[in-house]
Amino acid sequence: HSQSKQTEYVCLCERCIHQNPVADVSLFCVSQPRTILRLIRTLNEQQKLNEIVPSLEELNMDQVAVLLKFVENWNMNSRTSYEAHLLLNLIIHTTSLQHWRALPNINVILNTISAYSDRHIRRVDLLLQKAHFIDYTFQQMRDGVSIAAKK
Repeated sequence: HSQSKQTEYVCLCERCIHQNPVADVSLFCVSQPRTILRLIRTLNEQQKLNEIVPSLEELNMDQVAVLLKFVENWNMNSRTSYEAHLLLNLIIHTTSLQHWRALPNINVILNTISAYSDRHIRRVDLLLQKAHFIDYTFQQMRDGVSIAAKK
């Protein structure tokens, strides 16, 4: 009984995402991290991410805490860290400082998010350095070829 109700719940959430992604999905799908992740991706791809703000503003602090745990978990994986930061940004802009202070374990959650974000930034910086090195090497090779062709 519980399994069929859970399946029905997930189907309802997914149907809402496809039909009307902004229809308060966050309010009744807050316990479904994959569904919320898909919702964030869908809204971002459609450039409608801000349309979920009214739904987020209606969440109670327990629901915000659940979303922050999703952010914390998604941020640990480079495949989902972008969506984690999108959702974190929305939560920051829709939640008052007073409510942030009331969240349980907020310091631990934010420290974890910060630590993994630093790792992602370092990885991207290293990738940029490598890309610049490849570009420099290519330019030098091309310049060397054109000098040799002139001789």
